[in-house]
Amino acid sequence: MKGLLTACLIAIVLFCILTLGIVSGLVRQCDDGQTIFKVDKDTNAHGEVWDQDTYAGEICYNEIFEGSYLESDPHQCDTMNAVLRFSDVSNAHAEILDLNTVTYSDVCFGDLDCTQITSGNCSQLDGGPEGGGTDWSRIISLSDITNAHMAFGDYYVNMICCKSSNANSICNYDSVCEPARGESEEYCIDCLSVCGDDVISGLEICDIGLDQAPGGGDDLLNGKDCTSYGDDPSPFVGGNLMCAEGCRGFDVFYCTLPDCGDGEIDGLEDCDPPGLDNNEACDTEEGYEGIKFCRDTCRWGECIAQGACGDGVVDYPPEDCDFDSYGEPIYRSGITDCEGVDDGFLGGNLDCILAEEENECRFNVGECVGGVGFCEDEQPFFYQVTGSYFSPQSCYEYNLVYPDSDDADDREELCARNCVPGASDPVNNGYGGEALDVWGCDWDSSGADGGECYFYFTDIDSGGLCKTELLYAEECSADDAFRTVVINATPIGGSWQCDAGCGPGVACETQVRCPRVIILPFFGAIAFVFGIISISIIYLCWKRKK
Repeated sequence: MKGLLTACLIAIVLFCILTLGIVSGLVRQCDDGQTIFKVDKDTNAHGEVWDQDTYAGEICYNEIFEGSYLESDPHQCDTMNAVLRFSDVSNAHAEILDLNTVTYSDVCFGDLDCTQITSGNCSQLDGGPEGGGTDWSRIISLSDITNAHMAFGDYYVNMICCKSSNANSICNYDSVCEPARGESEEYCIDCLSVCGDDVISGLEICDIGLDQAPGGGDDLLNGKDCTSYGDDPSPFVGGNLMCAEGCRGFDVFYCTLPDCGDGEIDGLEDCDPPGLDNNEACDTEEGYEGIKFCRDTCRWGECIAQGACGDGVVDYPPEDCDFDSYGEPIYRSGITDCEGVDDGFLGGNLDCILAEEENECRFNVGECVGGVGFCEDEQPFFYQVTGSYFSPQSCYEYNLVYPDSDDADDREELCARNCVPGASDPVNNGYGGEALDVWGCDWDSSGADGGECYFYFTDIDSGGLCKTELLYAEECSADDAFRTVVINATPIGGSWQCDAGCGPGVACETQVRCPRVIILPFFGAIAFVFGIISISIIYLCWKRKK
C-alpha cells in the first residue's frame, strides 16, 4: 500500500510540474460544433483539423457568421461543404479546392459554400467589382495555392471565401468597423487600416500621408525620428525618417549611422576609435581581472582574463586546458576526450591550443568527429514579420556570428553545417513580394569576429545576388509581442539594387513578432509551491488511513 501511494505521489507532482511549465501565446477557442479548423499562430501558420489538440487558434463559425451552427456532425463532408484542403491532420500545409493533390484531404464544415480569390475582397463575389455583397466572408488567406501557410486578414493574396445557407456574414462591408456587431480585422475588411489616408490605425505604426508616397513632408511618424526610435540610445545620430510603403514599418535609408573611427562616441558606440590601443581594465564574470578592447564596430569586446596559458595550471574558468612541462595537454577536471567536451561528438582527437586573442588555453575540437550543430544548442525562436517579407529561423537570424570558436575555420565549418538552403528560410515568399531563384547561406571571412555567416538570395526577375545585413535589433521582452529590427540588402558585386522589403536599395525598419510560445523553466516557483501543497495533502490523507 505504501508503494502504491508513493508512486501516485510522484506521478501527481511530475504532472503538476510539467503542465505548469508551458504558457501558450495564440488562443482562440469555441465549441467543437463551431470549430471549422485550427491554426498555430496568426501568420505564417500551419493548420490542423478540428478534433486535434495541438493548436489553440480555432477558426470559429459563430465569429464569422451571425449565430451558431446548430446541426449535428458539422465536419462530415458532402459534395458542397469543403472549405480548403490540408496535407495532414496536424502541422498541415493548405491548398485551394480547385487542386486535387493526392496527399491532401478536404476540410469541411456544415452548410458552408466556399471558393477562393486572388485579389480584392470576398464581397466582390456578390456585388461585382465595386463590392457590396454581404453573403461571403473571408475565412483565411493562403501564401500560395498549394503547400501554403495561412494567415488571418489580407496578409496573403489568396483568400478563402465562404458563405452560409442559413446565416449572414457578420461583416456587412459598409466601410465602418463595428466591433459591437462582431466585426474584426481578422475577418472583416471594414476593420482594415488604409495606408495613405493620413490616419495611423489598425496594425499601422505610421502613415505615408495623402500624397500616397513615403517622404514628401506629410508622413505621420507617430512622434518618431531617426534619433528617438528603438532602444535608448538610437543606433542613428541624425537624418530623415520616413514611413515605409504599407505603413507597417519605417524607412531608415536617409538616417545617419555613427562613423566608427572618427574619435567621437555616437549612437550605440561604446568606444572610438577601435583598436588594441583603446582598451580598459575589467573583471570577467568569474571575477578574474582582465582587459577589453575596442572592436571594429566601436563596441567593447569581451573581458579577457589575464591568465597565463602554459603555466601548467588549468584556471577553469576561463581556461579549458593547459600544458605540462613536456608540452603535453592537460584538461580541466572530468575531460579526457572529445565526447567529454560535447556528448554530440562521436570520437576523434581532442587537443589544446592557445587562443591568442584571449591569451587563454582553450579546447581545439577541429579533429573531433560528429558534434551537435551550433543552432541545436540554442532555443529555436521562430519570428514572423507583420507587413513585410522576413521570416528568419536561425540562432542569430540575419548575420550569424560564432564568437565562441577561436578558429575562423571552425566557424566556417559551423556555417556550412548549420546554415544551408532549407535549414533557414530568410524569406516569406519573396523579398519585395517577388519570387526568388536561389537563397541560402555563405561565409564571409572578412566579417566581424574573424568571419561571419550571412543570408543571400537571387531575385528571379532582376537576377541580382544580394546579401542581407542586420543593422539593428531590439531584444524581445515578456511584455511586448514585437521587437524592432532594421535590415538592409546589399548587392554582392554588380550594380543592381537589392530589395530588403521596403523597396530597392532601402534599409527597412519593421516590427518582428517575438515567439508566441514561451517555455518557462522546468521547475519554476509556481510548480514548486503546487508540488509542496500536493505532497502535504497526500501525506495527511495517508496518515489518516493509518
